[in-house]
Amino acid sequence: MVLRQGSKWGFAVHESSLLVADMAVDAFHKGGGLVTLGKATLTGSLHVTDREAFIASVSNGIGKGRAFGCGLLQIIPKQ
Repeated sequence: MVLRQGSKWGFAVHESSLLVADMAVDAFHKGGGLVTLGKATLTGSLHVTDREAFIASVSNGIGKGRAFGCGLLQIIPKQ
């Protein structure tokens, strides 16, 4: 998702730097239905392509799981 949809969140991922770890699936009941979340921890480098969209992504999170605390971005500036 991040490689294909990064532009809508205001960034492009440097594909060669992307590492995927801690993949898991969580399922729980909410509002009478079953919610299933696929989760993973991603590490890598990105390039900001749209400053305003990126600021919103850092503030609000990305993806459909953000309503459940997923999709949060932890940004560390490159030295």
